Amino acid sequence: MSEPPPRIELPPEAEPARDFIEALVGRYEKRIRELEQQVQSLTEQLQKLTPRNSSLPPSTEHAHAKPDRKKRPGKKRNRGGQSGHKRQQRALVPVEACTTVTALHPSGNWAAYMSTATSMSVAAILEAVSDCWVIQRTVP
Repeated sequence: MSEPPPRIELPPEAEPARDFIEALVGRYEKRIRELEQQVQSLTEQLQKLTPRNSSLPPSTEHAHAKPDRKKRPGKKRNRGGQSGHKRQQRALVPVEACTTVTALHPSGNWAAYMSTATSMSVAAILEAVSDCWVIQRTVP
């Protein structure tokens, strides 16, 4: 069993308030014990923090202290098209059906604009791409 708290030494003029003072001291001692327990639990939580489960920067963990990654089982298939798969390919547009305009940008870069609509003129192609490039006409 717990022993009763030691009697507090008080001056004779404070003797009438002894019950109040002892109750106050008891309340503060209880609060101190609660706060010490809270500090201890928070310290334990802090020791468990790693960069993987908190906002700590990765540099706080030593490179050799990191656990090995779990190895995934190997893939059964290679990358890309699988053997036996029917090839999917887009049909090419014949050269006669294309109109090409090559333009020189003021920065010195060339750009090619193409249209598969045979009825589209060079002016129409340039009009379609004018929002991308500013076309300037220089008079010699």
